[in-house]
Amino acid sequence: MDHETNSEEHSGEMRVLAEAGLWKPGEDGPAGRPARLELLRGLPELGASPERIIDADARGDLQGLGFDLLLETDDLDLGEMAAAVGMERDELCLLYRHLGVEIEDLQEVRFARNEVDFVNRLRCTMSVFPGETGNEVLQALAAAMSSLAAASIGAFVGAVEPELADGDDELAWNRSITEAGRGALDLVSDMSGLFRHHLRIAIEQQRSAMRHVESRQLSVLAVGFVDLVGYTAEVQDMPVEELVAYTSRFRHRAHDVVTSHGGRLVKHIGDEVMFSAVEPGRACWIGHALIEDFCESVSLPRGGIAYGPLVARHGDLYGPVVNLASRLAETAVPGELLAPAAMAEHTPEG
Repeated sequence: MDHETNSEEHSGEMRVLAEAGLWKPGEDGPAGRPARLELLRGLPELGASPERIIDADARGDLQGLGFDLLLETDDLDLGEMAAAVGMERDELCLLYRHLGVEIEDLQEVRFARNEVDFVNRLRCTMSVFPGETGNEVLQALAAAMSSLAAASIGAFVGAVEPELADGDDELAWNRSITEAGRGALDLVSDMSGLFRHHLRIAIEQQRSAMRHVESRQLSVLAVGFVDLVGYTAEVQDMPVEELVAYTSRFRHRAHDVVTSHGGRLVKHIGDEVMFSAVEPGRACWIGHALIEDFCESVSLPRGGIAYGPLVARHGDLYGPVVNLASRLAETAVPGELLAPAAMAEHTPEG
């Protein structure tokens, strides 16, 4: 009896979808292909109503609906989540805002049950930090997760989806998105080992940087900037594919060079990379290697390095030493790496 009921519901759903123009057997185009039929049959099994499928198609998001549904396997609304973790609603909203998630619909069911344990562990960890200091950690976590999400989506859309979009198999497209998304979620859930590696590196660098300072607010580091002269003009009329390849190579090489020389890639600022190192000699080698690596580029690199006490907070670096390195980079001519005279003994040539 259940099988008959399911068959009737299934045929009823297909009728609605066919009437909406999503399934046109025998016709040319996506709506008449077998892959479309398989996709429309599979989406209701994931929890999609005919209305949701029709809406996704109207927005051009039909192929990604399977993963959208996977992201919506939530159990709790704001009130239920707040009660589960022993917090007021406003307090929980503020916590998630610090984590980069704005909760606009207070009635929306958007929290998974495993988030209860996460929030409880997070509050326990944050209790170590006084006052507003814990928010620095929360916002750093938000920035890291937001960057990871944006980079993952950008890479998939730019490198994987074009080939899928050029094909005629919507089912394969949907499966590819869903499987990649599920894999990303599984990967993030098992990142404790990787974070442990990064904690070790950060602790070692911080201890070395604070070894010769009196204030625990200061670190002694070398900081450098390398940018690409003429980048804006060069990319103005550059084809999209070339621009993607060009910026990707710049970011990948900067990451490899800085990491392999024992430095830290602080951030990218458009066509500029900011890095740091505990030892000034390492920073000089990094700056020199970056400039050498990109001398054959369409835009010529230049850089500046400085060394001394600075403030390391929020995952960033602040202070006169940072400003000096930035000004030196702006002053340098293409192919040149400038540093204060006191750092001359640490340069690769010296």
